[in-house]
Amino acid sequence: GITPKDLQRHYCFVNEFIWTKLSLGREDTLMTVLDVNSISLSTVKNNTIMTKYLKATAEIMQNYYAGRQSCIVIINAPFWFAGMWKGVSSILSASTTAKIKIWGKDFLPKLREYIS
Repeated sequence: GITPKDLQRHYCFVNEFIWTKLSLGREDTLMTVLDVNSISLSTVKNNTIMTKYLKATAEIMQNYYAGRQSCIVIINAPFWFAGMWKGVSSILSASTTAKIKIWGKDFLPKLREYIS
């Protein structure tokens, strides 16, 4: 199976690829969009891998890519997700949590406005 450490490694690999092969030294930033449409409360409660992954990814972003990450947008978030995120985000700095947007199913107009 996939462990939170495997997911962390993948996240770091993708970021390192972006910054060393695609960015070519420019001062680019990255916007990450995470679709949590298929996540359910029972999945989160019974599967701590997702919770550990979200915490670990946010910590990695904060510690290693803070200046490169313009924002993380979580879309299709169910109504209970913001409450769960409050617990996850408590370990992050205010500057990191300010970069995280959580939007429900009506995300498209907000995303379009944010991008433009």
